[in-house]
Amino acid sequence: MSDIDVPEEFDWGGDGSDLSRPIAEHVRAALVLSDGAYPPPLDQLLRLGSPHSYPTFEAATDPIAFTDAHIPDLVRLARDRALNTQLDDAPEIWAPIHAVLALKRLDVGSYAADLVPLFDIDSEWFGEELPAILGRAGAPSVEPLRQYLQDPARYMYGRWNAAGALTSVAQQHPDLRGQVIDILSGALADPRSDPETNGFLLSSLIKLEATEALPAIRAAFERDAIDESIAGSLGEALSALKQPIDQNDPLIQRSHARRQAQIAHNRALLPNFGSRSAEVRPATAAAKAPKAGKRKNKRKMSSASRKANQKKRR
Repeated sequence: MSDIDVPEEFDWGGDGSDLSRPIAEHVRAALVLSDGAYPPPLDQLLRLGSPHSYPTFEAATDPIAFTDAHIPDLVRLARDRALNTQLDDAPEIWAPIHAVLALKRLDVGSYAADLVPLFDIDSEWFGEELPAILGRAGAPSVEPLRQYLQDPARYMYGRWNAAGALTSVAQQHPDLRGQVIDILSGALADPRSDPETNGFLLSSLIKLEATEALPAIRAAFERDAIDESIAGSLGEALSALKQPIDQNDPLIQRSHARRQAQIAHNRALLPNFGSRSAEVRPATAAAKAPKAGKRKNKRKMSSASRKANQKKRR
């Protein structure tokens, strides 16, 4: 399937000037042309329909006896350009999602580099499912994820998910923890990295209890390069890492003040339903933001909640 066969309404993304949008060049590279022929039992995935129709998302593929021999075709199906760009409600549009869900039970180590480009696609399915899959693969995932994460010109949300995948690598393979922390710290130290991405990097480092990353963390706060709305202020980060907190430290005070200003700003955006109502409805904080900002805030809050609470869509 060539680009001329893709529905005209399909949004390939932008030119990279707004990293909160997928980047068209990367989307085209991630979605591969395929002849559309999938041998049994993969052809069954084209008929399963929405995963929401099953008791669990994985239940649809549970009866299908996939083995490691099917991994190349499952990866091809997950990246199939025709299937990923369809805009109608045909059952086959869900096949790439089922392919990724099927990969959760297989060893994708040899194909980790082929899966990382899916982070360039604006899909919460890929963003939520791939980190654990790549984390399970371990060492083969590290280098392609490092390259993706440490490229500040990549899709912002893809970088967030790549950081999550590296965190999963360290959690599932403790022997790789040091290497992962070095990568996350290196990305945090890059002056080109945006504050929101740095907030998620900080969240990952906290999750890994990475006290060895404290110099990089402090340096990022000194540059005012961390969005405190994601993983908190410097004082909160130190507390999470079980480190002493000097309340007289000017940097801790400055970071705390910025965090309080964010909270006050978000409250000011809320409808006037009373203070209690405002406190329990933070999702409406983005309601008056411009369209692009609204999308970014919604995505940021969704990702922050997912990473903080490790919820699964069920």
